[in-house]
Amino acid sequence: MTFLKTILLAMATAMVVRAGGEHEGGCCKFSLSSPNLPGCPAGQLPDGQIRLNGSYPASTFCIDGGKIKDQNGYGCIVTGPPTTQVQCDENTEPEPSFSIDSSGMLMYKGSSAFHACPATDTEYNVYVKPDFGQPKCIPITLQASGCGAKTSSSCADASTVTVTVTQPQTVLSTIVQNVTRTITDVHTVCTCV
Repeated sequence: MTFLKTILLAMATAMVVRAGGEHEGGCCKFSLSSPNLPGCPAGQLPDGQIRLNGSYPASTFCIDGGKIKDQNGYGCIVTGPPTTQVQCDENTEPEPSFSIDSSGMLMYKGSSAFHACPATDTEYNVYVKPDFGQPKCIPITLQASGCGAKTSSSCADASTVTVTVTQPQTVLSTIVQNVTRTITDVHTVCTCV
């Protein structure tokens, strides 16, 4: 029975990961949030600047081969020093230095270290290694919900899928119900306007 439990739990995990990330020709769609700052997933200004803790609608990004584009098709880059701001610009080739690790953390050149610097009293822009005299920047990480192992955002954590194997014929049905319920709960709780 242990072997069957292992197989079914692996299937449940695969279904959660697959349901969380939409794929289009190798491109995996995701939203960004920071566990270090409260609020909904990151939004963007019309010029492509990524904002945390703002009132902008959640942005959708797509990663393929280390290159990220936003929902407008703008290429995401890190600006040159001393600013090093992460932003997506129109008519810009995306920088091929990003990745998402197995825990769902966004990485830049193999590091999950980012910084949030105030753009207003409550909103933050995202930087890699700012060196422009802004004393209120804080170190953060960025969770990419939709690609990788995690599928929840900072709005709420998805409930854990727990299955007790008692009757093999009902286990798969229970897994599908729990996964569907979890995905529905995440989408309902994380509707941020």
